[in-house]
Amino acid sequence: MGKVAGAALAAAAPEAAVARKIVPGMSGGQVNSELQRRRQEAAERSAARKTSGPPASPSPAPAAPSTTAPAAPAPTSSGAGLSMPAPVSAAASTGGGVLLGVGAWAVGLAYLRGGLPEVRKFLAAKFLNQV
Repeated sequence: MGKVAGAALAAAAPEAAVARKIVPGMSGGQVNSELQRRRQEAAERSAARKTSGPPASPSPAPAAPSTTAPAAPAPTSSGAGLSMPAPVSAAASTGGGVLLGVGAWAVGLAYLRGGLPEVRKFLAAKFLNQV
């Protein structure tokens, strides 16, 4: 499966992407039962934490070789309000810089031609549709 197809699959059906990584060679039914078992264990742990009792002991899992790396934790919102911005591609950053530069050039040229009144006229024409 190609990178684009894998990314589309992960975006459209996260369970399918996880299921693809569980154990190579498992049938669809085995993967679904494994995912259901993991969901049940997570629900039991969550219920145990809510009652603030000792955590429930996990049920014995079938022996299966783990050949994949652990999944990265999902991004969460912290109470402090700090979060990392999503990464932006180099093309988007370059394009944004070019647009800002062209805008600054136009405002600077208007200032050189007529000073602050010319800049006001330029901005009114651009953003307020006043000729």
